[in-house]
Amino acid sequence: MAVWPRSARRGARGGERNAGEAHGPEPATALTGNVSAQPEIYAKAAQDPVGFWADEARRLTWATPWSSPLDGGFPHPSWFAGGTLNVAVNCVDRHVDAGNGDRVALHWEGGPGDTRTITYRQLQADVCRAANALAELGVEPDAAVAICMPPLPEAVVAMLACARLGARHHFIFPRPHAEVLTRLIRQTGARLVISADGDRSPGTMGPLKPALDEALGACPQVARVLIVRRTGWPIDWVKGRDVWWNDLVDRQPDSVVIRQPGDSARMLLYSSAGFLTHVAATHRLAFDVQPDSDVCWYAAHPATMGSHAYAVYGALAGGATCVLLEGPPVMTAQTSGRINLRPVVADLKYARCWDIIERYGVTILDLPPSLIQAIARSPGHPPAKRRLSSLRLLTSDIEALELAGGRMLDPSACRSWRTAIGQDHIPFVTNWSNSLTGGIMLTPLPGMVGAIEPEEGAPCWSRFEGVFSTGDKARRDCDGDLWMVPRSGDM
Repeated sequence: MAVWPRSARRGARGGERNAGEAHGPEPATALTGNVSAQPEIYAKAAQDPVGFWADEARRLTWATPWSSPLDGGFPHPSWFAGGTLNVAVNCVDRHVDAGNGDRVALHWEGGPGDTRTITYRQLQADVCRAANALAELGVEPDAAVAICMPPLPEAVVAMLACARLGARHHFIFPRPHAEVLTRLIRQTGARLVISADGDRSPGTMGPLKPALDEALGACPQVARVLIVRRTGWPIDWVKGRDVWWNDLVDRQPDSVVIRQPGDSARMLLYSSAGFLTHVAATHRLAFDVQPDSDVCWYAAHPATMGSHAYAVYGALAGGATCVLLEGPPVMTAQTSGRINLRPVVADLKYARCWDIIERYGVTILDLPPSLIQAIARSPGHPPAKRRLSSLRLLTSDIEALELAGGRMLDPSACRSWRTAIGQDHIPFVTNWSNSLTGGIMLTPLPGMVGAIEPEEGAPCWSRFEGVFSTGDKARRDCDGDLWMVPRSGDM
């Protein structure tokens, strides 16, 4: 793992650093306080890891305090036994109650340039309406809901509405292939699917309902489909099953707050309390987030684990402001039904990315490794006329290397990216997460290991006694840095 800059950086293969290689100041000069001002956090976490996570959990709002932070041992620990909390209350309500209701929660920009700005107070009202609507459709605590739509504000609202009810949601990429949707929806066991009539994302614009209807023909357990009116395109309508989101949600009261804090409520098969403690802590500490001033942009689709955990739950739990973008952050061309990064017009390829940073004053930027490497190989980007001075921290999730065809995010790309975007003084923080753990597991600011609660008989604990095996591999160089390698596929 690496933080760029670092004064004693070695070569890419762990040898001596290259002659004449430039190095910037230590990260402490660029970060403000949460991490750099607390070097004792390493010793504290190492000496008393349970106490460390108990302190982080106390930053959340609990309906019922826990009796013990950790009961039992691995592989079947019980974190925060007896405690109950509601994820939506922690991500929305408590910020409104604290007087921050007018703070922007989401800046959303649609594919054709549509924009919406949503404050925490507005988000609270939207989530309450949606939760009441889901309850009217029969969603109960621990029920499964499948969400299959583009990155719309309604997607975030649906996630939080499920959390408010204690239901578990499963976010599925809006794939065009019905057989893929059938398999994924069946796996969730969902009786309710939330989707949209179409997608207006650049490069993927088109209807979504036809593939969904075909997929649901083989999913008899699905009783209701809630459709967001995004495009207005004509769609087939299944009477008695399909419901317009706008018709049902908009007529719900926004003052009736439904809260189901039960400790058995689960999201993505992660325990609510452990998951939220983990992502809220790592989001604040690893990215040095200042909620009253930072604007965070995690460019990946919310269905990906990193964006799901940090662009929604980690950021909102900390009261931060996030950017949500419909479609990719670059201009794309669509060839044979597949999306690639070949520009329609070379000079416009990355224009959308720079536009978003300028328009919303993004301070913390997270892009996938594939995009970072593509920009690093493109001379003249960003153009000198672009105003990107709002940026103060760059980051990327190494777990996303799978989306880059298994290619590693190499140091030369990191340096080129940081030079072009960060003017050689903004830290570039790489982190490693894993979909099985729910959040960041390795990061240089600081390195923390979270705890998960595996299912009964999960094989992840069987390979090494008392140790969770992720299936990933890494090597340690002579600096002590860890270099992750592509997924070994041997879980």
